[in-house]
Amino acid sequence: MRNDKAHVFIYFTGPGWELFNQYNFMYEVCTERQAVVSQLGGSDAALSSALTGKTPVSHGQFSSWYFKRSNNFKDISRKLLLLLAGLPSGYFGKVKTPLRGLRHLCPERGVGSELKPHHFHPLKSIIDIIHENRIPHYIAKIHPGQFDQTFSSLRQRMKRRSVHFAFIQVDELDPLLHLSPYDERSIVQRLKMFERELKAVYRTGCQAYNDFNLSLFSGHGITIAPDRIDVRRKIDCLNLDFGHDYHAAYDPTMARFWFENSRARSIIIDRLRRIRHSHILSEDEKDRYGINFQENIFGETILLLDPGHQIYPNDALRQPLLGMHGYAPDDKYSLGAYLASTEIRTPVKWVGNFFDVMADAVAPMVNG
Repeated sequence: MRNDKAHVFIYFTGPGWELFNQYNFMYEVCTERQAVVSQLGGSDAALSSALTGKTPVSHGQFSSWYFKRSNNFKDISRKLLLLLAGLPSGYFGKVKTPLRGLRHLCPERGVGSELKPHHFHPLKSIIDIIHENRIPHYIAKIHPGQFDQTFSSLRQRMKRRSVHFAFIQVDELDPLLHLSPYDERSIVQRLKMFERELKAVYRTGCQAYNDFNLSLFSGHGITIAPDRIDVRRKIDCLNLDFGHDYHAAYDPTMARFWFENSRARSIIIDRLRRIRHSHILSEDEKDRYGINFQENIFGETILLLDPGHQIYPNDALRQPLLGMHGYAPDDKYSLGAYLASTEIRTPVKWVGNFFDVMADAVAPMVNG
């Protein structure tokens, strides 16, 4: 006997609108399809916006390091341990604290725990709504080697009709697209593998529930970026004292600066303006992207590279990558995607609107 309704949401990092369209990913099942503007920042920024419906200035996730003055021995000791141990990067080993920024650079909070309740307190994420209203759910992140187990577990629970909301985070395609964006054979193979599993989920859902919906989200795409720019070297040769005149954090697609005096600000900004294939974000752009943080903790001045270029060396990766994300979120290769098995009724223009889709889906369960 069939019963009730269920909504399954699969969230991808890496394959965006362009890739899904190129290979007609899940075209037979998810006939409703549209491009979605991503969120400037790292993968965690896009995921956090999807889970909360808010921009980084509200949920606090943007990049690996933020600026906080501290001479506290406890804080410096903790960051020294991070320097030695490194932070999990998700795919490429460890992200280490920049040694020369040890005093004033702090690691972004709680990266990797976004699917836990209360992570964004006082904001309420969709995870909080699900838990607070005791909606039968299945929430998971696919870890290496657990691909089959995760989807098998979901299908078994659906057969028992013990899940009415599911959210699965899929990062497995992201490292492949970072490291081997030209390897079409491997990309197609992985996409077909996911298609088989997702079609099985869809068949199970349609058999078990009166009303079943499958939605696929993509937080961002990947841009092929073979060209490297050594921004750090261009700044280091200005005869300014790092830590006394200025501070900096170098991400693969952004260079972020804080200044201790007007002379350093003027000299560095003048140099940044002459770096090709990049531009300094205006205040209007910071507002539009939701990254105009109080006290400029993620950057007083932010240099954003054009798609196809990357900063190397940087403070996040040990090696340059062929594929990169973190460019202007409305660039065509940065666009995320929304693919759905039923009519798209909730307006979706930006990844933060994924929260609205999920909230609308569970509203009858919450209000009922």
